[in-house]
Amino acid sequence: MTRFGAAALFLIGCAADHSKPPPAPGVQPRGCTASVSLTGSTTATPIALGPFALDANGITVCAHLDATQIARADFAASTDQRTGNASGVAATLERVDLTSIVDAWDVTVGDAPPQTFLNLEWGPPGGATTDVIVWFHAAATPATTTINLDLFDPLE
Repeated sequence: MTRFGAAALFLIGCAADHSKPPPAPGVQPRGCTASVSLTGSTTATPIALGPFALDANGITVCAHLDATQIARADFAASTDQRTGNASGVAATLERVDLTSIVDAWDVTVGDAPPQTFLNLEWGPPGGATTDVIVWFHAAATPATTTINLDLFDPLE
């Protein structure tokens, strides 16, 4: 490497902004912040929990999903709508051994101004019971939200 090349690498390294460390990942709480039991039916009523003040560690909701009365099942979790293009919340649906099933995603509606909420959907086995955990946490900065949970037949 030439002296010029070494000097250029040194200058580039010095010019980089090292003042902010990357955000620390959250640590999922070990216990259940809330526990719910949802019974799936054609007339199921969603359950609202909270509001919760979420930080990087967030909360865990343990859910017992009883889909024994329906042949097809859909589990849904969502947050309040908030103005803008981001919900400010992240969530992961997990098995009881904490292995991931699916991550949630943001849904934005409207444009004057846009409203965004976090959405998570998964099809548990119909005709059976399943236990799951949902880890909700702030995506970047602390956020406060209500969490809605539902278990229903998606074709009814």
